[in-house]
Amino acid sequence: MKKFKKEAYIEQYEKNLAIFGLFVFIVFGVIFMTFLLPSIYNIKNNPNTAPDNNASVSTYNTKQNLNSYKSGLASAKNTNYSEALSFFESAVEKEPNNIEYLTELAMTHYRLKNYDKSTEIYNRIISLEKNNVFAYNSIGNNYWIKKDFTNAETSFRKAIQIDPYSIPSYSNLALMLDELGRKQEAINVLSQGLAANENNSELKILLRILQ
Repeated sequence: MKKFKKEAYIEQYEKNLAIFGLFVFIVFGVIFMTFLLPSIYNIKNNPNTAPDNNASVSTYNTKQNLNSYKSGLASAKNTNYSEALSFFESAVEKEPNNIEYLTELAMTHYRLKNYDKSTEIYNRIISLEKNNVFAYNSIGNNYWIKKDFTNAETSFRKAIQIDPYSIPSYSNLALMLDELGRKQEAINVLSQGLAANENNSELKILLRILQ
């Protein structure tokens, strides 16, 4: 009989404990739904949460710019340079410090014979990346076409100074000097280039032609 009462007592105790646990769970659930959940929701969905919104806009703009850039490349490949120019300008407008976009824009101006504008953009690239050899070499080409030989020579030599392995810079400078009747200087430039690039066939062939 005593054993039965003890078991009944334990059973009643366990029921009370379960009811108390359920009560605590319900109370906590009410508090969570009333106070905590709205706060979490507001944090996640607050339109003034700058990092999330900015990241979304930035991602959208980057994709949009990339599409403009790719469209520009496709147009340039088809030699539709006027259309390519429009696409590259659109991409650069939104990302004015993107070296890749600026380079394509400058090259497109060169192809359209807008040499001053091309030079302006290459100088902009150099302001962002001071040792951009391609920009210096391209500026040299722009000046050469305009028969501004002094500035062209300065640009080619600057490219070589930055990168002694810049084959196009040696070739361009040598050809321009030869055009100006400065053959020995042209030969010296090619010899300098071969000293840094011993096995370069382009410089070797050009040197044989000039000699």
